[in-house]
Amino acid sequence: MPAYDTMKRLDWKYLPIGVLFVLSTALAPVFRAQESVAVTSVHADPPDAYYFVDGTSYNGPSSNPWPAGSKHVLYALPAQFP
Repeated sequence: MPAYDTMKRLDWKYLPIGVLFVLSTALAPVFRAQESVAVTSVHADPPDAYYFVDGTSYNGPSSNPWPAGSKHVLYALPAQFP
């Protein structure tokens, strides 16, 4: 009995699975998890007081989506009375 008779032949039906595995392994570094974002809310007291966040003026509550750990500047005008 020749040696090639005892060897299994390549089963081509599994080729698409192999191709998908190779492509997913090659493309894995391209897809990264999104950086975590924190939504920060700022409220003033009194509620209609003016304040600035990163140079933008607000009058009332505001919410900003910022990357976790980022630094920002908050400034409020002193002594605001209604």
